[in-house]
Amino acid sequence: MRLYFLPTLALLACNGETSDDNVQQCDLPVAEAGTDITISMGEVVSLDASASTWCERNEDTVTAQWSFVRTPSESTLSVADLSENNSDLAMNAQFTPDKIGEYILALTINDGTDESVEDHVVVTVQIADLPPTADCGGSYVGDIGQIVGLDGSASFDPESSELEYSWSLLAPGCSNLIDDSIVNQTTANAAFVPDCDGVYISTLMVSDGNQWSEPAICSIDVASSNELPIADAGDDQIFGGCAPDHITLDGFGSYDLDGDVLFYEWSLLGAPNGSSVTSDDISHPDTPNPSFSWDVVGEYRFQLQVGDGVMMSAPDLVNIEVEDIGDNASPMADAGEEQELEIRASWQPFSQSTDCPELEFVLDATASTDPNGDSLTYSWTETSGALSSNGGVIQDSNLAITTVTLPSRAPGTGTTNMTFELQVSDCVDSDSKTVSISYSCINN
Repeated sequence: MRLYFLPTLALLACNGETSDDNVQQCDLPVAEAGTDITISMGEVVSLDASASTWCERNEDTVTAQWSFVRTPSESTLSVADLSENNSDLAMNAQFTPDKIGEYILALTINDGTDESVEDHVVVTVQIADLPPTADCGGSYVGDIGQIVGLDGSASFDPESSELEYSWSLLAPGCSNLIDDSIVNQTTANAAFVPDCDGVYISTLMVSDGNQWSEPAICSIDVASSNELPIADAGDDQIFGGCAPDHITLDGFGSYDLDGDVLFYEWSLLGAPNGSSVTSDDISHPDTPNPSFSWDVVGEYRFQLQVGDGVMMSAPDLVNIEVEDIGDNASPMADAGEEQELEIRASWQPFSQSTDCPELEFVLDATASTDPNGDSLTYSWTETSGALSSNGGVIQDSNLAITTVTLPSRAPGTGTTNMTFELQVSDCVDSDSKTVSISYSCINN
């Protein structure tokens, strides 16, 4: 910020003395554009002129004007991009950079009489340090005793940083190969020599020097007449804050093209920070539908491999996310459509009509939803009293779809109007809706 010191002015009388009637003079406004800013590309820049000063008596006429002094060569930004209302006259203007580089902005303060000297702020925009992405080259085929090349050259880093490579190997039960059997294990192009038939699994991770990528997993099918089994760990699942204590995994989609009996092997690859859950906490990991107990909110990543007694499948991954109960959203009840029911008494010639038979109708809450995907509980209540006064009952008031029964009745007894209230609840919040049902027994 630039500071200006102005001399104090006084009105002198003819005799050289200071006059008692002198008028207080205002200092020139002073612009303060704030400290320099460094952000990542994609973030919004918030400018702040609040530290600027001006004469208090001109408060109502003060304006702050921002302008670009310099932008990166390929930037298309102008003063029209400086705030949401496309105005450069704002104490707290904002803009979103469109290119990497340095932006210099000038600020002037005008109090309606005088204008300040420009003050400048430098905004440096840089690329965020995103994690690299590993690519192990897809599926391979090989022969026993012949070199199999592994190609990770398609791996990349968003900031174009130089990559470090780390290959690992999971060999079938008949093999004696280990990770160190891979040649050039820390380069983009590695290789190994299979020593038996079956499916080998290669895993590649890359690092940009700051963080490692997610693993890329590829299979190498080495001459075998046996078809490779396929693992299916199920769909990713997101549970709201009402997640059950025990969450069940689903590997029933796994299959073997030869129809062989499958063997299951579940493991935990990742858990949220602070979690103590490990692979040992998976109950019955050798079954298609084991369960685990989560301990902190966040994402849990599981891996499933299946074997047919000869070969193990390529692994399949599934993510289970448990959300914070503080982010829970209320469910939305839907009690279904209103119903008008008319039943006619039976009639025979030359005889009196009989009563309308017992009536059953359905209440349906299945259109109720929960934004977090939580399991819901249901409760039906007839609030008008008309159901019980006519001898009717709700068969099970805690089901999403339930049946209401009304006994037989004589025709011509008028219309019974009933109001049913539905309440749906997750573990925290609830919602209710009503539906009206009218019933008439008509004489033929």
